[in-house]
Amino acid sequence: MNVAQAIRTILHSGFAVALFAAGCGSSDFTLSSPDIANGAIQTEQVANVFGCTGGNVSPELRWSNPPSGTQSFAITVHDPDAPTGSGFWHWAVFNIPASARSLPKNAGSLSASLAPAGTIQGFTDFASNGYGGPCPPAGDPAHRYVFTIHALKVADLGLDNTAPGALVSFAAKGNAIASASFTANYGIQGPPTSHPPVPTAPGFTLASNTITSGTIPTPQVYNQFGCTGSNTSPELHWSTPPTGTRSLVLRSRWPISRIPPWPGSPTTRQARWSDS
Repeated sequence: MNVAQAIRTILHSGFAVALFAAGCGSSDFTLSSPDIANGAIQTEQVANVFGCTGGNVSPELRWSNPPSGTQSFAITVHDPDAPTGSGFWHWAVFNIPASARSLPKNAGSLSASLAPAGTIQGFTDFASNGYGGPCPPAGDPAHRYVFTIHALKVADLGLDNTAPGALVSFAAKGNAIASASFTANYGIQGPPTSHPPVPTAPGFTLASNTITSGTIPTPQVYNQFGCTGSNTSPELHWSTPPTGTRSLVLRSRWPISRIPPWPGSPTTRQARWSDS
C-alpha cells in the first residue's frame, strides 16, 4: 500500500469517526518510561543542536495491554508549545511489530539499530530521521512533550521514512484502535521570552490573481489522497517590503482551529487535541 492508498483509506472510512474511536480504546492500554522521572525530560534526552548540549538519546518506552486486534504500533513525540504555529515533531516511529512491548533507550538513533525489525522512523521537524530531543527557546515556560502510542489495525501504515511527523500522526490516528500517552516537561532558564506575531508593515501586502474570492480553485487542489485537483501553486504577488528586507519566506498551512471537530463531547475533543 502506498501513501496515497493509505490516506485514501482513512478518508473513505470516515476520518473523524476513526479519530474519536482512537480516543475510546482500552482504558488499560498504557505508555510509560523509566527514563523520564517525575514527568521531566532529563539532560540525556535533550537535543544537542541549536545551542542545546544534551545527549539526544531517546528514552526507553514501555507499553502494556494493547487492545485485541492490534497489528502494529506507531509512536510520536510532539511539542505543542513550540512557537511555529504548528508545534514541533520530535519523533515519529511506526510499523512497530504487534509483538513489541517496548523500545529500548536510544532506539531513536538509526546507527544504533535498536528498534525492532521492520520499524520505520519518519522525518522530524529537525529535517532528519530518528529521534530529536527537546530544545525549547531559553526563557520560555517549560514546554510539553507529548509521547503518544497508537495501537493500529494495520501491520503496515503505508508510509516510508520520508513521511513527516504530522503525516505519520494523521495516518496513525486514522488507523488506530486505541491510543495512550504521557506528557513530560522541559524548559531552559533565561530572561522571559515572548513570541508576538510578526508585525505588519504599511503598504506591505500579499495578493493573488488566482485566488480571487477567498476560495481555493480546483487547479490548486491536491491530486492525491482522494483529491483530484491539479496541485498547481497559485500566482502570488506582493508590494513594498519594508526597508532592510534581505529575503522573503512564503508559507501556507491549514490552521488547526479550522479543522472540524469529530464526534464527542467538548471535553473529549479538548483532551484529544492536547494529545496531538
